[in-house]
Amino acid sequence: MPAFLVLLAGLAAASWLVAVASAVSLVGQAPSGGRFATLMDFGWWRFAAIEGRIGAAARAPIARYRKAFLVFFACVLAAITATFALAPNTAASG
Repeated sequence: MPAFLVLLAGLAAASWLVAVASAVSLVGQAPSGGRFATLMDFGWWRFAAIEGRIGAAARAPIARYRKAFLVFFACVLAAITATFALAPNTAASG
């Protein structure tokens, strides 16, 4: 089980880094007056606003960001589920 959790942690960290790299890339592509607004739009998942600000070049990094974000949370949920499923039942052993 610890090897599975280490694998999930590595995959989560890698996907988190991909999401951060995609976000930094898009903020760098934004016009100088809209960089902070682009960063705030990431937090609210307003990808249409980001694409409207940057243009069609934003589609691929936005798709990569979404996938990496979802993989990260899938890894976190899988780790939580595995921890609870494989933990010893201490309530029944008393």
